[in-house]
Amino acid sequence: MLIPRSLLLAFTLALGCATHAHARVHVEWTDERLTVTADTMSRSAVLAAVARATGVEVVGLEAMAEETVSVNLSGVPLIDAVRRLIGDVPAVLMEERQPDGGLRLVGVWMFARSQSRQDEGSESDGGANAVGGARANSRDAMEAADGAALRHALLQSDDEERALAALDVLEVREPAAMISALLVAARSADAAQRLHALRMLDRAGAADSATAIAALDHAITDNDEAIKAFAIGALAVRGAGGLSVLQRTFRDADRDVRLMVLHAVSERDGDSPLLREAVTDTDAQVRQFATSRLPKTGTPGGGS
Repeated sequence: MLIPRSLLLAFTLALGCATHAHARVHVEWTDERLTVTADTMSRSAVLAAVARATGVEVVGLEAMAEETVSVNLSGVPLIDAVRRLIGDVPAVLMEERQPDGGLRLVGVWMFARSQSRQDEGSESDGGANAVGGARANSRDAMEAADGAALRHALLQSDDEERALAALDVLEVREPAAMISALLVAARSADAAQRLHALRMLDRAGAADSATAIAALDHAITDNDEAIKAFAIGALAVRGAGGLSVLQRTFRDADRDVRLMVLHAVSERDGDSPLLREAVTDTDAQVRQFATSRLPKTGTPGGGS
């Protein structure tokens, strides 16, 4: 149900949980702008309050970590506020095309991450600094390191800046060994390591397109939703080869993965043939998402 632009919804929610007895959230939704103030509430509770005020359907709130936050947003677009609240939780945002041609957020589907991804960065590794001393983030520091230290730095998922600096040096010094190490890490038993390796591989100029696409293709079948989402998004910008993988994935995968594929493809091409195919999908939510992203005249039977 769409809420008229002129309607103002404001309410205050008090949590019943004893540990948050004084936590409150205030939401105002008017003229397609959102104002939210919350003090020491869980992110999921704030998002639930926003959903009730705006009529947005939210699925998968349990995927959000139960961390407490304080929020102070004033007059921001709804989709921007929701993106801030969900943070790095893998999600598909569904928008509906309005009569004026604009898009309005109507649904959010969130997916659980593996425990190793949720815990990423929560503990420090005393042996992680192989280059020595304080964290070395600059390329200059990497230039002074030997090959073993560089490869160690490349694969440290808790320090992406240093890993990227190592990537720059290794692409010049030993590109083949670097790609080999990343491909091995992309099959690691640790989800955080797999995701990090895929990110590095996707950014490595030394990796030929076929190699990167093959690794991302394999990652679509990963049991970690964040890895699936990253792989699908990366393939969407890999040209014809990446789109070919996504077309095959769309026809074989379950609904959640099909929604991820459509979301990634529509970010690049709002009139994609895959979106047109999806308007006749057997799943109502997939059909709704595809229809919402296509131009009004682009759906079968649409006007001129």
